[in-house]
Amino acid sequence: PTVAVNHNSGNVYAAWRYRNYDEEYPDCVYMLAWNGTNWLELGESYHNEGVCGEATTRDAFSPSIGVAWAGQPIIAYVQSKLTDRLYKEVLVKKWDGTDWTPVSADGTGIVKAKSYAKGPSTGHGARNRWRHRRHHR
Repeated sequence: PTVAVNHNSGNVYAAWRYRNYDEEYPDCVYMLAWNGTNWLELGESYHNEGVCGEATTRDAFSPSIGVAWAGQPIIAYVQSKLTDRLYKEVLVKKWDGTDWTPVSADGTGIVKAKSYAKGPSTGHGARNRWRHRRHHR
């Protein structure tokens, strides 16, 4: 499981891998938001295929959650590649107030990571805000 806090609103976000024991359905990422009174689902983040979305046929795991500068939760996770389940891709999605939308120029949410991706990190800063760090060679 992974947890993030929006320090402006006080909302707490928790995400985890939902292990589906029926091999017909993939494992997916579930997420709930605590508003100080109740745990709330954002979109379909706590049923069906969760944050991954209805179209997924691939296992998802190793979620990491953060809070973007605008205050919305953002989730990175690993998912098996569609063409070869041995290889893994990192996907990033953010909550837009209505749905979990992919974060990428091509609309897939896939980070162009090398094969065999393991565990992404949302790079929490001192205020638990999303931070993108670029490594220079």
